[in-house]
Amino acid sequence: MRRAFAGYLVVFAVLSLPWLRVAARAIPTGPPLVSQGDSCLIVWALAWVAHALVADPRHLFDANINFPAPGQLAGVEHMLSTQVMFAPIFWLTGNAVLAANLVAIMSYPLSALAMSRLLAALGFGAGLAWIGGLVYALGPLAVPANVHVLKYLGVYPPLVALSLLRLRQRPDGRRAALFFVVLAMAALSSYYLAVIAFVGAVVWAAPELLGRQPGRWAFAWRATAVAGLVGALLVAASGPYLRRAEGADPGSLGLMPADVRSYAPFMETAGVTDVFQLALRGGAPSTLMSPGALRDPAAMAAITLAVFRLAPRWWYGGWLLGLAAIGLGALAARGPAGRAARRGLLLTLVAAVFMLGPVQVVHGRPIALPFALIAASPARFFRFPFRFVVLAGLGTALLTAAGIETLTALLGRRGRRVALAGIAVAVVTVRGLAFHGGFEEMSGATSVIYDDVAAVSGRDGRGPLLELPLARDGRSYEWDAMIGSTRHWLPLVTGVIGYPPPHRALVDRALARLPASDAVDDLVDLTHVRWLALRPASDWRDPATRDGLLRLAGVHAVVERDGWVLARIERTPQRPDWYETIAAGGVPDVASHR
Repeated sequence: MRRAFAGYLVVFAVLSLPWLRVAARAIPTGPPLVSQGDSCLIVWALAWVAHALVADPRHLFDANINFPAPGQLAGVEHMLSTQVMFAPIFWLTGNAVLAANLVAIMSYPLSALAMSRLLAALGFGAGLAWIGGLVYALGPLAVPANVHVLKYLGVYPPLVALSLLRLRQRPDGRRAALFFVVLAMAALSSYYLAVIAFVGAVVWAAPELLGRQPGRWAFAWRATAVAGLVGALLVAASGPYLRRAEGADPGSLGLMPADVRSYAPFMETAGVTDVFQLALRGGAPSTLMSPGALRDPAAMAAITLAVFRLAPRWWYGGWLLGLAAIGLGALAARGPAGRAARRGLLLTLVAAVFMLGPVQVVHGRPIALPFALIAASPARFFRFPFRFVVLAGLGTALLTAAGIETLTALLGRRGRRVALAGIAVAVVTVRGLAFHGGFEEMSGATSVIYDDVAAVSGRDGRGPLLELPLARDGRSYEWDAMIGSTRHWLPLVTGVIGYPPPHRALVDRALARLPASDAVDDLVDLTHVRWLALRPASDWRDPATRDGLLRLAGVHAVVERDGWVLARIERTPQRPDWYETIAAGGVPDVASHR
């Protein structure tokens, strides 16, 4: 195992060299289906949890955004188990971008190692198991490289399967405990992965219950008990999410494009053939996603077909899928190839069905699919069914291993080694060339102004910070402000999460009226804002707003650096009930004060 892991470390160290060079200040852009804003949110959330675990674990969910609304971490994944790796790096360096990048980079060799151990447990030789691990780690949504892999860490699906395999071989308390640890770590790493891990566990365990081998009932009750315990643990840890006060539809804040609505008149009467043609005309999933799409059967059909249209580019690539197809020939075989092929096909098919979403339109009639159960359950946060491609990636990697075994079975020992070496080089070359799609600098990790905020607020008093403007020309600066806050940890008046708090609309209305003096008064009453960070004039659509703010009474510039201005707001709140209502999770009655 050590040699295998050392090999993976070397491969991914080489592939990650461009990433490592910018790891302290930038994040990779990733594949088309990865939201860059979501990646920034992951960096901030991991940093907040690491900070809160030391500073005030009792208020872990009272994150420093959308102040003073409580429980803001409940608007995003907590990724608690990922702190095992992230927290020590962040505590040591204080750089959230660097810590998230390093954890994401390490997830690749760890995923490969987990998959290679699963293949070895199925009976494959060390060489083929090593290649299978490499194929899996370079699978869908992982290439091009991206920080978003932390939301569905690839190490867990094969570990869940491996721990179930071990439990089936010897259903005792020790192996049940190991399964509990693995499944709990997976479930606490993200809610998306929790759903994927539970579905994968059921699919992996089902064939064992259908057979007649001894010990299957002992395996069944132990596995079920463990799953129930992990489920109870997950529910217990999810109280803040279940109590979350939700505001506006996330789509209304521009988090996800809503272009699908423009297709609505056509889609309402379209059959599956017409929707397929729509997808072929360029309906990429990144422009078709919206929260409302899950309620529109025709829209979901278009989204799904567009996703599958991209599959050859971001799943594994044509030639690896060809090897997986060859693996289908081993379905009836005995030995490791047969075992891997049967499990791989089952996982891939189940994942593909879930990827189709809650409904599909067939000749104009909506057909309910298994994902509808998720969409109608507390797991309805699983907005994008295509993420089940992570589970399909596990199945496809198993099929690929079976295909390689089938192709090389007739070769002699030397010929087999040469063939395996050639396949390994091809995997590294083909997938490695696509490993990087570019990087985006994170000003929140590099701008000196955030160090100034920490120094000045430490000297003159802490308090809520408002960074303006919020956005320009479609680019949100709130992500930068959130990452920048990991360097000073002042509470932020704004912040972008999947479920904005109920009072956010009031803040936005006040911001829209700036630089009016009464708008500043409203912001002070709503949030007790004390500090104002104004970005350089080039970042403003109307720099006059910036100048107007600095001329207001009670706004005093304290620091000017690189075009930024840090100002202190000295105004006394006049309506304390507004702040208190928001701090309690409500929305103040602003209209009655007009």
